Amino acid sequence: MPIASASFSASSRCIRPIWIKGTEVKDNRRAVEALTEAGIGCNAGFIIGTPFDTVESILDDFDAMLQLPLFALSCSVLEPNPGTVEFYRARKRGGNLLAAYGGEKKYRLIPRPDLYGLEAPMGFPTVCEAVSKRELNSLVRLIEGEFYFREHTWNWSVAGRSSRQIKVVRTFYRFVYHALNALSLDGMHPAIVERVRQLRQRIEAEPWQEKDIF
Repeated sequence: MPIASASFSASSRCIRPIWIKGTEVKDNRRAVEALTEAGIGCNAGFIIGTPFDTVESILDDFDAMLQLPLFALSCSVLEPNPGTVEFYRARKRGGNLLAAYGGEKKYRLIPRPDLYGLEAPMGFPTVCEAVSKRELNSLVRLIEGEFYFREHTWNWSVAGRSSRQIKVVRTFYRFVYHALNALSLDGMHPAIVERVRQLRQRIEAEPWQEKDIF
């Protein structure tokens, strides 16, 4: 199956005019549906952790993405790299963000895992105002777990694959499964806690053991 890529962002109603991508949510939806109808699998990137994101808005956008006929999904936390809109926006906010993203030298970024940890963005603070870095990285694991642990997504992933390729798919599913189960839910946003618990229960209740994943 040929593969095409698309890019989505959480809180798209707020962010799209700022990032000036020239497309609207409905355009992405039409593109995905047209590609799928033509027999081309669509691999989507889903960026979370914009300044205006909340846990609720991220999950709402993700629920909308679950309705799309996507072949694969890669979720990541926004990294405001030098030269991007979010890099300059972070600097304008001053304080720790200014110090972390260039300081007075502007373009010299030095990761500080001792201050900001190893989770994405590694060694830097996030620019999200309402969701903590820990919660954003937990959402990445939740989102990828919910997306891939669906029967039709598994079927698309292994259809027409050689035994060696299917082994790679199983390894990836095993990684997603263990990442999800390694999450500590202590002090986490209630919506994340509920979704993670529901997903864990669903995976255990469904016949994933028969696919030799665990």
